[in-house]
Amino acid sequence: MSFLELIFELPKNKRIVDFKAVADVAKLNIAEVEYLLMRVLNLELIKGEIDQIEGKLYIDWIIPRFMNKERIVSLSRKFEDWNKDVDQTLKRVEDECE
Repeated sequence: MSFLELIFELPKNKRIVDFKAVADVAKLNIAEVEYLLMRVLNLELIKGEIDQIEGKLYIDWIIPRFMNKERIVSLSRKFEDWNKDVDQTLKRVEDECE
């Protein structure tokens, strides 16, 4: 669960996790991390790809564990940040078209 919490807190566009970070939060040694990741992917708790050479996990999607007030506030902030990014992109496109 601590591993899923780590992923949930990452920004959506930067969900790349180092095996070392997974080992630290899950209290595992590096050799056990790949098994944990394969298990989590198999249970479809997350969707993504394992890069064993780089020692990284690229995450596309995570199933929410539960929705309490803190998590809703966190999601709200993420939507606000995403909205700002979209507005900035739209402004740049409009400026280019003028």
